[in-house]
Amino acid sequence: MGSSSDSRDSLPLMDTFLQDLRFGLRTLLKFPGFSALAIITLALGIGASTAMFSVINKVLFVRLPFKDSPRVVYVAQKQANGTANVFSVPDFLEWKRQSDLLLHMAAFGPASFTLGAGDQPERITGAQFSYDMFYVLGVTPAIGRPFTADEDRPGAGRFVLMSDTLWKERFASSGEIVGSKVDMDGLPHTVLGVMPPGFYVLANTELAWVPYQMPTQDTTASSRTVHSVFGLARLEPRQSVQQEQAQLDSVAARLHREDPQGDAGFGVLLQRYQDALTAGVKPALWLLMGCVGFVLLIACSNVANLLLVRSSGRRMEISVRAAIGARRGRLVRQLLTESLLLALLGGALGLLFAYAGIKALVVLHPSSVPDVANVSVEPIALLFTGAICLVVTAVFGIAPALSASRVDLSKALREAWRTSSPPTSKQRVLLVIAETALASMLVIGAGLSLRSLWRVQMVEPGFNPAGLLTFVVPAPAPTLAPQAPYIFYQQVVEKIRGLPGVQAVALARNVPLSGTDPSMPVAVDGGPPRVTDGQIVTRLRVIGPGYFRGFQTPLLGGAS
Repeated sequence: MGSSSDSRDSLPLMDTFLQDLRFGLRTLLKFPGFSALAIITLALGIGASTAMFSVINKVLFVRLPFKDSPRVVYVAQKQANGTANVFSVPDFLEWKRQSDLLLHMAAFGPASFTLGAGDQPERITGAQFSYDMFYVLGVTPAIGRPFTADEDRPGAGRFVLMSDTLWKERFASSGEIVGSKVDMDGLPHTVLGVMPPGFYVLANTELAWVPYQMPTQDTTASSRTVHSVFGLARLEPRQSVQQEQAQLDSVAARLHREDPQGDAGFGVLLQRYQDALTAGVKPALWLLMGCVGFVLLIACSNVANLLLVRSSGRRMEISVRAAIGARRGRLVRQLLTESLLLALLGGALGLLFAYAGIKALVVLHPSSVPDVANVSVEPIALLFTGAICLVVTAVFGIAPALSASRVDLSKALREAWRTSSPPTSKQRVLLVIAETALASMLVIGAGLSLRSLWRVQMVEPGFNPAGLLTFVVPAPAPTLAPQAPYIFYQQVVEKIRGLPGVQAVALARNVPLSGTDPSMPVAVDGGPPRVTDGQIVTRLRVIGPGYFRGFQTPLLGGAS
């Protein structure tokens, strides 16, 4: 008790703070039930906030594995209706020729390969990109060399750059990997080099990259109608996305005047590449962060109410300390120190909860969240947790501390013998109102989310998912026999169709609601595609016989 006397007020601040910590710890141990409840309540809120911060920091804020990554922009074609779409090959080449800003625009797209042959083939993911990509990203192989312009031409040969992970795990970090041949899709590819650790273009699961080898001119009449090329470019120094967008709009207007019916007249949209990668998950992540923020505020309100109730039982203690000379500021500091101790213990336990939550998220590994497999509790998350502890101390500690330190000594001593608790204070009423409001918002938000989820579940997908089984079967490369893939798939279909219980078998490039099929415009009334506001752009999906019967998709007319 004497630690709050005037003689102790003259001690150095650190000495008094350490004394307050020791006294606060003894107080918490004296009431283990209250302490455990408050710490667990805070730990749930702090742990959820730390876990969500770790995800958001890794997915939305950590720079991509490129040089000066904020200056790397995703380039998309702007259609007549204002929506974004990937390029066709002729349009991509046309924009590179017509715009100085996109002179080094690189083409890229997803790819997958069957690595190795014989009894141990392995299906790996990767990408194909043009040689300009090394300039755009500012990245070069850690071992070996990049593609050259000559190697990025059709018919130049087969080359590959492999990831650091693939090199170490599949080839045991062989020093002779550069220049060697590896079997990919049944064809030998010359290894040019190994990229730095952590490098990727589309997803961090990529293990190999091959040259795009894009044709330099139209090779088929329909090449302009098939859109499948992604584009990346690098902003010039001191140029913003908005400035370059304005210049590209002027180029688009000129192209449209020169060729009103050409796709190049659609225009171009620029977007920071990191924003493009996270566009699908950013709103959901911020919504979840808001929800856990409400949970944290509710936890703070609950602990504040617990402290207010507990302060009623400590009225005599605080009155005695005030009677022997403790000033109100000294009492507030002591009570805030106890609140800080609760917050720190809750933060420590919350870190364990956050670590477990992140581990569960990594196991689930939702494919829509980029780089989620690398999310962890990093040092910046520890700083975030420490900041939360300080904020939490202020949120739930100040009101109870001020209320408990405002004592009338004579009144407190007269009422000490009473067993009934004092009337509810104004601060407690406000906290209850705030807690109820926050809880109501959280419950309403959760209810709306569940309602939206239920409505999504009730949407008719256009096919019957019951009993469907899908899987990916990579075809052999058309080496000596160009018809080998077709023969292979025909044999697969026949063998599966002969299995007991199988009612229908069909082939498709992608199953419904998945994949990145190329897009193409649809002409109305059988005429040629025209650049108009009413143009229809759809996805092109290649399917085999029996597709609609297998998915039990009803046809509105005609026959499959």
